[in-house]
Amino acid sequence: MAAALFVLAAGVTGAAGGLPPEPAQACAALAVLAAATAALGGSRAGLLFAAVLLGAARAPGPAAAGGPDRPVRLRGHLQAVHREAGGGWEGRLDRLRRTDGRPLDRPGRTLAFRTVQGRPPAGDLELAGLLVSDRDGSFLDRAVWSVSAPGRLGFLAALRNAVRRGLDRRLPPAEAGLGRALLLGERTGLPPERGRTWRALGLLHLLAISGLHLWLWDRILRRLLPARLAGLRLAGLVGVAALAGGRPPVVRALAAVLVRSAADHRGRRLAPASLWATALWAELVLIPARPAGLGLVLSYSATAAILARPRRRPAVGPSGRAAAAFALSGRAFLGTAPWLHAATGTLQPASLLLSPPLGAILPLRLTLLLVLFLPGVGPAAAAALVHLGRAEDALFAWADRLPGTPLPLPLCSSIVLGLLCAALLAAGSVPPGRSRRALAATAAALGGLLAAGAAVPSPPRILALPVGHGSGILIAGERGSLLFDLGAARLAPREQIEGVLLPTLRRHRAHLPGLLAPSHEDHDHVAGLRAFAADRTCFRLRTAPGRERRLGGLDPWRVRCLGSRPVGPEDRNGRGQALEVLAPDGRRAVLLGDQEGWSLRELARRLEPGPIDLLLLPHHGLATDGLPELLDRLRPRLAWASCGAGDLPLPAAAHLARRGIPLRTTLAGELVWPEEP
Repeated sequence: MAAALFVLAAGVTGAAGGLPPEPAQACAALAVLAAATAALGGSRAGLLFAAVLLGAARAPGPAAAGGPDRPVRLRGHLQAVHREAGGGWEGRLDRLRRTDGRPLDRPGRTLAFRTVQGRPPAGDLELAGLLVSDRDGSFLDRAVWSVSAPGRLGFLAALRNAVRRGLDRRLPPAEAGLGRALLLGERTGLPPERGRTWRALGLLHLLAISGLHLWLWDRILRRLLPARLAGLRLAGLVGVAALAGGRPPVVRALAAVLVRSAADHRGRRLAPASLWATALWAELVLIPARPAGLGLVLSYSATAAILARPRRRPAVGPSGRAAAAFALSGRAFLGTAPWLHAATGTLQPASLLLSPPLGAILPLRLTLLLVLFLPGVGPAAAAALVHLGRAEDALFAWADRLPGTPLPLPLCSSIVLGLLCAALLAAGSVPPGRSRRALAATAAALGGLLAAGAAVPSPPRILALPVGHGSGILIAGERGSLLFDLGAARLAPREQIEGVLLPTLRRHRAHLPGLLAPSHEDHDHVAGLRAFAADRTCFRLRTAPGRERRLGGLDPWRVRCLGSRPVGPEDRNGRGQALEVLAPDGRRAVLLGDQEGWSLRELARRLEPGPIDLLLLPHHGLATDGLPELLDRLRPRLAWASCGAGDLPLPAAAHLARRGIPLRTTLAGELVWPEEP
């Protein structure tokens, strides 16, 4: 029971911290929390209450649409600066304000910028650049700076910059970026693919300065410093926290370590729930309310599941310690699984195997980072860090080849999955000798698993995925789905699948696609499609030029595939296929690739005249050769364009406006047809 309540408290924090909960999930969580707070007493009730309050304090509120990149001019105070691997400079500003005096139209207290102009000096700067927004936030690109008011960096900012320069000078870019994440709490320097791997595996919280890191620093300093220098150890921990920027996880972790040290000094032993509740209250009191993301949710959930374990005798011997490590990894997996599924629609069983070795590598990496700056041993520490990075990459590559990495469960309900995980945690928390209770909890868990497999998909629909300049169209039926293209110019194939496609499937409770239909073979249309097919058994549909075929298995949709004719052997855009989708009530949708000119006119002649209800514009709305004839023949009531911010203004928009046809683009997010009221 305690395990379920702890995970539920962490889950409510996660729901308030940015994960979109299902309505029934939020209502059930609030009802159980009310009953649990009344039933529990002492430290557990305080922990439960603090977790809910902290979740409300970290709620981000409505998410703003990213919108196109746009030029801006603003002023700010230089907070940090370091050289990028490509030769430019990356910095961060605080005290942001616009040059015209108006408030900024974006949340957040700081803003990152990139410039090739040279190293900006300390003080107040005025910058002009392109404000770029993506899923990870906003930054100012191609910035041109000028000094508004000279100044100098404070001691702490200067120290952080010195650490950045030292890491960049002594380590290759990937290891320097990981070092900045562990020492300074910054994940911006991580290679994108490596950061996505940590995130997809549900281990993102291991890169944030958290209680685990401060506990490891405490262990390291205890070994390096004698007991009579305990004051220096505590000062060192405070210095580590200050170097990491005093972010919320740092404050929470430092509070826990200092409270535990004070209790040890007085000969008292605090319960884990009391210790964690104290840390949460410290964060509530000391840190202003600000948005939080998936890392906070996973950290809370993993910690809650581990704290809820029963007290057992310490493990003895290597095999006993290994078994204990994997048991803790299993509890952390069960604690984080429902919230990772709610965010991504997947589970990551590989994290069960990866957490123990990564946990063993972490203290070694922290120790090497500590001695990296010492004269004489720095080069050896740098070489060791490079080898550790290679070992981690090999470990990730091995895990990526395992079946079910990730394991997509789009039809599974996150509520049922959470109940299943809570039941398994409760079964594992039963002390030895109470097998009946454990057996009952296991039976409940199996029942929940059966219920999860019987989830009902959402109504059939057609979805356009927001992949930027590229294309990804999902035709979701009652018993199966078809993916018409998946590719993007700026997103890696793995990000297209795990960051866009799978979360969309979960959000709409759609079947995993078993049919793949590329419009043609350009990279920005099929890169993600190829990666998706490489890990799964799918039927790849190809229709010969000038031929057509009809598909079954997508009820209630009737799908007609038309092979388009190219002008010649070099016409890649005309060599492919288009889809015509018919609904039971007679509504029609026509989905095109990059056909234009003669190929588009020939394809239009083979389609029945309109009006139709939906047209996916050819060539992202960029080509107009043959488009007027197509629009006049099909007379669409609605047009979609799968495009990126750099494609605006779309040349096709003028032709649509003259005919009174509304246009929707994936810049505003995913598109759904039939449109929801």
